Amino acid sequence: MAVSAIAISVVVRNATIEAHFPGGMLAFARSCPNQTFCTDGTISRVGFMVQKDAQTFANRLAATGLALSPAEAASEIALVIQGQGFFSPCNWLQLGLFEGCPSVWMAGTDRGTLSIPEFELNSAMDPLIRVEELRESFELIGLKANGTVEVYRHKTTGELRYVGRPFNSVRKWWQFWKRPQEPLVDANNHNQVYQAAVDLIQPYVEHHLEQAPLNRAARKQLRRGCEMLSRVVQFNPSNWPALWFLGIAHSCLRELEAAYSDFHRAYALEKANPSVSRELAGICLALGRGEEAVHLCREVLQKAPTDAGLISNYALALLIADNITQAEAAVQNSLKLNPNDQITQTVAKLIASVRTGRAARPDRWPPTPSIR
Repeated sequence: MAVSAIAISVVVRNATIEAHFPGGMLAFARSCPNQTFCTDGTISRVGFMVQKDAQTFANRLAATGLALSPAEAASEIALVIQGQGFFSPCNWLQLGLFEGCPSVWMAGTDRGTLSIPEFELNSAMDPLIRVEELRESFELIGLKANGTVEVYRHKTTGELRYVGRPFNSVRKWWQFWKRPQEPLVDANNHNQVYQAAVDLIQPYVEHHLEQAPLNRAARKQLRRGCEMLSRVVQFNPSNWPALWFLGIAHSCLRELEAAYSDFHRAYALEKANPSVSRELAGICLALGRGEEAVHLCREVLQKAPTDAGLISNYALALLIADNITQAEAAVQNSLKLNPNDQITQTVAKLIASVRTGRAARPDRWPPTPSIR
């Protein structure tokens, strides 16, 4: 029989536990500080993600009477480190792979079947994480599960990693108040940071102001993308795609003035791209800057004069700019090209209602965007 030796393991003979641990095997199993206890009937193992925690557990076992001295502790309590082997010489265990899984079993016996805790089969944690290695590229941002899991975030990409720390002292909230300064973007990491930020923002490109505000998790993701793109633009102010995505993120966050600034800077760099002009025009409508929206829509239509959707946007801009006659003519042209478009039909009804006095002319669109 064999037991799992994933990550860092503390292994003890069951006979030693029954003879010296208060309460025997049942009490030992209950004393496990996490969900990694397993036994093959001959040896028992408890796993950890940090060597310091494994050594703390081994020292506590020795203190309960499993060993009478430090020298005896090394012979009674084995510390096994995945990828390295035994921390101290151990002649009573054999270490190897069991169907690809690191495992240990009593030396000189048939390893039989493998005992592995369900937690390790289903865990989202990376068993090979080393805190010392993490700190080179990740920053500690918080704790979960009453302080027994440390949450790390990659300083460049924002990727999260989790490290189980059963003996970690719970840090106070103010110890996470001041976060480390974000690393500067340079020629070496510019593309990596840009792409990581785009990956965060891309899922929300199709989110419109007419829709309900995004939930907290989505907003947090967008703010992380904004932080990263701000550093990209600081390094390379001419990166207009970064400014475009920054505008998208601020628009989704309902931070319209910031979005206007982003799209305006992108437009100054890339006037020929219709997607930049279109997004800037949309923000102008949301802020009530009708005349600027009309100018931008005309520029876009010069490149695509038969695009029914663009003509409909132009009609809406004319309405916001208080040019009802031209707005009505434009929306009818759009309907001729695409008579079944529901958005254009709605715009046409709105313009007709304003022209006949049945509705007040809106000074922006959407009429009441949710701005925080």
